[in-house]
This record gives sequence, C-alpha cells and structure tokens, in this order.
Amino acid sequence: MISTITLSNASGPTPEPKSWQGKSLGTPWGHRFFIFLLRNIGLQAAYALLWPVAFWYVLFAKGPGEAVRKYQYQLHPIKRKPWRLAAYRQFRLFGKVLIDKVAVRSGMVDKYSYDRTGGEHIQAMVDSGKGGVLISAHLGNWELAGHLLKRYKGKVSVVMLDAERHEVKEVMEGAGEEASYQVIPADGGVGTALAINAALTKGRLICLHGDRRLANARARRMDFLGKPALFPLGPFAMASATGAPVSFCFVVRTDGPGYKFTATPAFTGCSPNELLDAFVVALEDAVKKSPDQWFNFFDFWADADDPTAGARRRTTLPAPAPTDGDGARTGERNSG
Repeated sequence: MISTITLSNASGPTPEPKSWQGKSLGTPWGHRFFIFLLRNIGLQAAYALLWPVAFWYVLFAKGPGEAVRKYQYQLHPIKRKPWRLAAYRQFRLFGKVLIDKVAVRSGMVDKYSYDRTGGEHIQAMVDSGKGGVLISAHLGNWELAGHLLKRYKGKVSVVMLDAERHEVKEVMEGAGEEASYQVIPADGGVGTALAINAALTKGRLICLHGDRRLANARARRMDFLGKPALFPLGPFAMASATGAPVSFCFVVRTDGPGYKFTATPAFTGCSPNELLDAFVVALEDAVKKSPDQWFNFFDFWADADDPTAGARRRTTLPAPAPTDGDGARTGERNSG
C-alpha cells in the first residue's frame, strides 16, 4: 500500500499505533509536495530537501519514531545502536522512495538502474496464460514493481484497501500518468475473492501484501526477527484458494540510484499456512539485507501475546475454479 512522507501540520505528538489502521504514514498532500519539488527543482534537489522532513519525523512523530526504535532494537538486540540516527536514515530513505515513485511515473525512468533476479518465474506465469499471485511487503518500493512488471508483458491487478486507493489516485493524477494496473478493492469477503478469481481467469498477475493486518483480521503468530509477531492469514488463504502459482516479490532501492527486483520460484498446491511459513522466511531474509527499507511505521510485534488477537474473523472464500486432469483451471487452456 502506498507509502508517503510529508511535513505534517499536526499540533502534537502522534500516538504510537499498536497495529496497522488501514492507511499508511502521511497524507495525499505529501504526494503533491514531492511532485511540486520534482517539477520545479529537479530530482537531486528534491532529495536534498528530505533532511528537514526526516529530522521533523525523528523529533515530533512520536508514534512512528517509537515503532522504528522497537524495530531497530529487534534488529540489533545486543548492539543497541542509537535509534534516532537509525530512524533518521529510515525516514529519509522512505522519502527517497516516495520521490523515486513519483519520478518514474513522471517519465524519469532512465534516471535509475534496474536489476532483476527471478524474473523468469514471473515470465512463466505470464506465458502460461493462467496468471499467478505475487505476494510482497512494505519493504523498499513495492509500487515500482508495477513498472518493472511491464517487461514481462503481464496484466497486473493490485488488491488494496479503499482508503489507500484514493491516495494512489492522488499520486497518479498529480504525476500525469494513469494507473498501469487494475485495482481490486479489499473488503475481506467474497467480493474480493471473486474478483481475484475473475482476474486470474484472464491470465492476470495478482499483487497482494502479506505483512500488514487490520486489528480484527484473522492472523497467525510467527517468529519474526527473533520475536513473535502477528501476520495476516487472509492474503495467503486467498492465494491458496485460487490454485494459482504464488511467488514472493520484493523491490529494494540500491545505490546509483537504482532498484533490485527479486522473485522467488513459484509455489503450487500449498496450504495458507505453508505459504505463510515460506513468506516469513523470505521476508526476514529480505529485511536483513535491506534493514533501513522496512516501512511499517507501527509496532509490528504488538498484541502477539494476546491469545484472542487475530482469531476474531474468518475469511470467506469461494472454492477454487474446477481444474482439468493436468491442473489447469477449466476454460483457461488455449486451444490448438
């Protein structure tokens, strides 16, 4: 879901979020602010102006700052590096990612270098004509994946909450570019699952996030960076129910500047728990490689000790589309 950072006009400290509230850090005004900077002072100057923004967040955004402190201490339980310096780097890099996102949508694609690992797994999904499910996280610049996926000539559908869809629209309109992907509203019910299945029958790639849960969403406790955390089961239940191949994808920023896209080999025939197990392993490895690009600015480990957390609601899903003897969904095999 879209990530933003902006000079806030809040009058007081932000309370620390205990779980994700359905919207990301910042406001649509932040999108317009960075679009203005790009169009009027250029990319490098926009980067240079990030330091007061990041500094403001370190000093006054108490909730996100406390979340970063807990995350950094979880990463370095022994060294206990000065968390404010780490928070500054994290907020500043978050701003760079936002600027890059708008820059690419504004036509500055050649300003960056791109490296791809595992793209053949995505290409195989596209070539099969059956589609596939890509599960990512709020690590690096996930939205840039939409641009990088154009290389594989696949049609992309992104599942996201209504509140965040409006933020995405703000950026697209301001940057002067229409969405390169279809949006599927995430209502947590049958409507979302039916829309996903319908998109897969057209051979589309479905993009989900597997690292954020709403307060009342069904979840499972998983060990993450050495401490139990609640991960949402919904994305993995949806992915499993479709019967489509599933890959875990991450897009992280590199020096240059540039971006590295990685995709795992596809998982097939897995249960929701099996997919979640594999995802947490892949995510933890990716986070350790790019620790300052973890952009979940809430207490990720909150409520993990609550025995009732994550068990209040079950996701209702239709059965997967019927398959023929070779595992292809009925009606999807190309004739001839």
